[in-house]
Amino acid sequence: MAEMETVSLTIPARPEGVHQARDAVRKLITSWGPEHLIDDLILCLSEAVSNAITHAAHGSMLPVRVSRTDTCIRIEIEDGDRHPPVLALPAELVLSGRDLPDRLLEEHGRGLFLIDALATRWGVQPCPTGKIVWLERDLTKPLVQ
Repeated sequence: MAEMETVSLTIPARPEGVHQARDAVRKLITSWGPEHLIDDLILCLSEAVSNAITHAAHGSMLPVRVSRTDTCIRIEIEDGDRHPPVLALPAELVLSGRDLPDRLLEEHGRGLFLIDALATRWGVQPCPTGKIVWLERDLTKPLVQ
């Protein structure tokens, strides 16, 4: 089994929390070395944190964990909402070239689509305080384009 390194931080459930999480995680991932994945991981992080902030209680703090093994980087964001997020359409359908619903052109609701397209895998798990949205990106296997 690969050795895991995990870094935890807590951000405010306010818009500036997205910026704080992005800066901290960018520095961390840069120190770990997979520079070719930084932009994709930071975009996924930003979307997941933005979603968590939208559903978090006013004034709350959000735990964020970033883990690395020899084979992947995992990001987890915990919030106080017990309702799982819903993916409007899977990325493979959108990338298929078929006509898509107008709701994909709306300003909100695209975060999970981006995560689905850029992460190797993602999911939701319940926790005592609500839920954890997690995503992983493999280090050794490129995504199929």
